[in-house]
Amino acid sequence: MFYPYDPTLILIIPAVILTIYAQIKVHSTFSKYKKVGTNKAHSGESTAQIILENQGINIPIEQHQRYLSDHYDPLKRVLRLSPEVYHGHSIASIAVAAHEAGHAIQHAEKYWPITLRTAIFPITNFSSWLAPVLILIGLFINALSLIKIGIVLFSFAVFFTIVTLPVEFDASRRCLRSGQNSLRHGKRGVPAGIFPKTDRSASDRYHVAVVGSEVAAGHQQRHAA
Repeated sequence: MFYPYDPTLILIIPAVILTIYAQIKVHSTFSKYKKVGTNKAHSGESTAQIILENQGINIPIEQHQRYLSDHYDPLKRVLRLSPEVYHGHSIASIAVAAHEAGHAIQHAEKYWPITLRTAIFPITNFSSWLAPVLILIGLFINALSLIKIGIVLFSFAVFFTIVTLPVEFDASRRCLRSGQNSLRHGKRGVPAGIFPKTDRSASDRYHVAVVGSEVAAGHQQRHAA
């Protein structure tokens, strides 16, 4: 059987590998640090609630049933946490909840990259599902045109990822800065051990690991030192 060749197919391979690696890293890192508890009584839900209240943000925090499905919905203005994060008292649960609260802060403060990400999400969500289907069908029936359409659709997902990266970095910085500011101003209820004095390197580690638990792990190590 003859398979049509398009040089742009080569661009998809590293993107797919990176996506798979990121998913594996998310699950493995979260699984590792959800076993490490904090020295505070706060759950993921209460931590997010405290951060939002201290920023004057009043939005509901709901439990979402799917594993690691934590997200902030800017359209419905609701923060959703998976059961492990919502009820959890581990470093991983606290870090993920705080990070998602950071997205709510972005939205409240009209951070333009998250507005852009929200605007392109529907088409990206659709194209990321349809793109591999068209590429596989194109390979099966020797239709180069379908493969090219699939590649174009896949490019939307790549663009979404590029837009998402600074949004994720900024969300971590905002939630950590919020916690530190709360401590400095003596606001009640903030989980002090979760917010050390240096937040930039912690935020960087968070995104290298692609999950908030890595940030919290670094926090615990510095706090114990």
